[in-house]
Amino acid sequence: MFGFGSSSSSSSTPESASPVDASKKEQIMNALRSEVMQANAALLVENMNNKCYTACIPQPGAAISNSEKTCLANCQERFMDAFNIVSRSYHARLSKERMESLSVDTQSL
Repeated sequence: MFGFGSSSSSSSTPESASPVDASKKEQIMNALRSEVMQANAALLVENMNNKCYTACIPQPGAAISNSEKTCLANCQERFMDAFNIVSRSYHARLSKERMESLSVDTQSL
């Protein structure tokens, strides 16, 4: 798709890659990161909507009542708060493990 696995890119090593190859690779990686972030955001919104609508609107009707609107707003806020807490904790743990791994790697040299 992006030239991965082609004979020209597989024969070069990171040290011998030209600046153009490195720049192209960085562009591709950034595009992939962006797509993954967009997909994750869409999945987060979908999960939040499914959970909150199921919890707050047991009998769908022609209109959403004020109490259902309040329930949805509170549910969505709690969902995002919980997601942010878990996300920060996860990233902190990854950073800690990465630092410990680097520390072990440098000590073994």
